[in-house]
Amino acid sequence: MSMEPTSLPGVDDSGEPMTAQQQPVRITRRFNVSINGSMNDFEAMGRTAATWQPVDNCHTELFGIDADATGGVQSDHGTTTNAIGNAVIVKATMLQTKSTFNVPLGLTCNIIPSLELTDTGEKFLCTVLPETHSTFPEVVFEADVTARQGMEWRNLYPQYNTNNLESQGIMEVKGCPYVFVSQGHPAINLLRANSDLLGSNIEEMPKIDGEWYKVSRQVVMQCCQTLRTQVLNKVQNSDLNTIQLQLHRFQNVPWTSLPTTGVMNQTSLAAEKHKTDYVETLMKPCMYMARIELVYEICP
Repeated sequence: MSMEPTSLPGVDDSGEPMTAQQQPVRITRRFNVSINGSMNDFEAMGRTAATWQPVDNCHTELFGIDADATGGVQSDHGTTTNAIGNAVIVKATMLQTKSTFNVPLGLTCNIIPSLELTDTGEKFLCTVLPETHSTFPEVVFEADVTARQGMEWRNLYPQYNTNNLESQGIMEVKGCPYVFVSQGHPAINLLRANSDLLGSNIEEMPKIDGEWYKVSRQVVMQCCQTLRTQVLNKVQNSDLNTIQLQLHRFQNVPWTSLPTTGVMNQTSLAAEKHKTDYVETLMKPCMYMARIELVYEICP
């Protein structure tokens, strides 16, 4: 008795494959980051001090696809949340920045790599010089060649990722050394380009229901591992639902730390005035603002 079923999942009642691909959409967003407070306030706040993030439940409005870009079709909140949860950051640019803090700071973002270093090896998205205002756009992150190869993968196989590569488009047959693989699975294209892996030309193999190839389980697992290590690991997904930007003192010193250089050599009166002035500085409301342009891709 043949183990090959007469009908396989993955095809709807109309006979059309259910693995139809949706092309990723590239989106450009400009938004304003504003972090306000005194250094004394930030010290009291602890680890979450000097943090910016979108207002609760507004991430989809900020990062989702505009209705006019989809022909007026508005995606539901859940679909948009899932889509922006698997974004690929293409480029990040600081368009304008302003800081009234009188100490140097570092800015980090939890979904964008920190590529700027200080002399002690600390990494930040960018460093913020004291009391500065810049209107000169600065690119702080741009995807490299390997990342762009990963984006090409998303264009070809948007429904496949490192977590579902061995399950999406693959039908298991218990107790058998083979599986049925959808013609749209990336492993099939890999086998098509590397016939030595299969030992034969896959184009000459019959398809079940015009959709599924019968392939050795070992060969499929080998293909999936190759795709994961050489391609999928280059796709760095970012969850825009969790985006946060945060200011830090260098070397993690407390926000309220006092400078000691020169104070011991001053007269008592001068040293006391120095400390008084600095305490006033710690209590002074300060502001950091940045206009950021973020280019990213999501799958609708």
